[in-house]
Amino acid sequence: MVSGHLDLAARCLVHADKADDAGLYTTANVLWLAAQALKAEPMTPAEIRAVRRQLGLSVTQFADALSVKPQTVRRWQSGIREPSVQTVMLIERMVAERLQTGGVGL
Repeated sequence: MVSGHLDLAARCLVHADKADDAGLYTTANVLWLAAQALKAEPMTPAEIRAVRRQLGLSVTQFADALSVKPQTVRRWQSGIREPSVQTVMLIERMVAERLQTGGVGL
């Protein structure tokens, strides 16, 4: 997954002079994508399942919290698909928030 984000960052950089209305190709966005790709730690299917369970969420609840379909969570947990860097960061944020609020099991 990291290489995918680096590839996207490289493509954005090549086309940076063609900034679109959404600002996808701005230098800041390219640098952000590259930084996220470099610091991202992939999550294994077992880690995703464990985090979901420790948060006390069903597959459907976890999917809703991440704005994805339950089938996507099942694919992550079975290793068919890997969550994006942004999704891993969101999962990590959910865990951090649970720890800050004194959540059980984490």
